[in-house]
Amino acid sequence: MKRNLVFGAGLLIGAVAPHRAFAHVCNVVLSNPATTTVCGDPDDPTNVNSFTPTVQPDGSVTFEDGAFTPFGWLSGTVPTLGDSHELDGGNFYVFELRRASDVTITFANDPAINPSPFDTAFSLYEGWLPDLSHDDEPFDPLNPVDEVTFLPVASPTDTAPSPRHHYTPLDRFRDTLHYSQTGGVDASGNPIHPFTGQFNALNDFSMANEDAVPGEPANGNWATIKFITHQNYFGPGRTESVTLHLRAGKYTIAAGGANCAAASDGAACGATGFYSGIVRLKVR
Repeated sequence: MKRNLVFGAGLLIGAVAPHRAFAHVCNVVLSNPATTTVCGDPDDPTNVNSFTPTVQPDGSVTFEDGAFTPFGWLSGTVPTLGDSHELDGGNFYVFELRRASDVTITFANDPAINPSPFDTAFSLYEGWLPDLSHDDEPFDPLNPVDEVTFLPVASPTDTAPSPRHHYTPLDRFRDTLHYSQTGGVDASGNPIHPFTGQFNALNDFSMANEDAVPGEPANGNWATIKFITHQNYFGPGRTESVTLHLRAGKYTIAAGGANCAAASDGAACGATGFYSGIVRLKVR
């Protein structure tokens, strides 16, 4: 293990009860030596948890958690996008490199705990979201509307910079005026299928926290993370893995389930509401 990199930061959330849920995103930091991340809901001081990964003898870092829904990741591959809270209770897993390095990330099913095979999946991004980000904040609203008519308006952050931009499903930009990516608007002008969340498993996406004030500079309270790659190729019960050479910088892992695309899919989601997954990060 090279001591001149902050092999820092992030992976999966700690092993806590599967009913855990925050109202905001938690960036769980993974490092070697291990560090403890404390996350909580600023509106509920009783809802606080701490997460500490395990450093293995080979220098890799692992973490197992039991709060993954069977649809958290796959919901981010449909046009209405995914709710970040459904990935692993709102947790993202972040790491930082001080120098260019080879990085291996794996995400595995735990057959000793899961009553049916878990279809693991993850996406890797460059950058970190601000602490306590949320899918729907005034600075970066999910389905913004006019304050008088309550009809859709263009997103102040996710609208394409060019009026000639052709919106496509899973675009980096979101059409919250005409909803051309999700089925359009009805006769009254309201979206037929509004966005479910802002988590995009296959492209860049943005979020803000409550300290970002509309009309003022974001000051680090809003960010877009840049999509690099994803892994979901082998089906339920199999381990997903990728090895990449990454430059120095900060990175985010969004890990979740791909058994089904929504809780309403019923039997396709498997035998449980939550699954246990094991993430491993190795830096060389």
